[in-house]
Amino acid sequence: SRLRRKIGFEEVSGRGIEIFLADSPKASRVNASVESEDLVQASDLRDLVNTLFFSEAKAIAINGKRILPHTSIDAIGDSFFLGDARISPPFLITAIGEPEELSSKIRDQTLLPNFLPRVKQRGIEFRPQRKETLTIPAFTGKMTTKFLAPETK
Repeated sequence: SRLRRKIGFEEVSGRGIEIFLADSPKASRVNASVESEDLVQASDLRDLVNTLFFSEAKAIAINGKRILPHTSIDAIGDSFFLGDARISPPFLITAIGEPEELSSKIRDQTLLPNFLPRVKQRGIEFRPQRKETLTIPAFTGKMTTKFLAPETK
């Protein structure tokens, strides 16, 4: 159904972009400060995802896990959590939407003022590519519906 697809409960395919994102080759997460400017931070993932949603991405996934607008992206130590799923770098971010628009927005320093300078200065690997065909899986995490109720007539 259209509603299930719109809220993320169905697989989505289409044009979009794929972003490879990794720590600087000179960095190491072993015995490193997780605040190191050479490492990808949870805030980098959040900023990129928010920019993609702002750019009207229809669906987003990180390392094959579907992200919804309310999905938390956190770091605890050197581990990353998407909701309740643990992931680790390198990251492959896929987004379905208009490739030119998505590519333009994620390269806009006014939208990503903390991230893009670190890519240039610290060597964080950030390689976006336009793709004619992508498939993003359905959301499989936990969803709390505390404030949602079916409409009654």
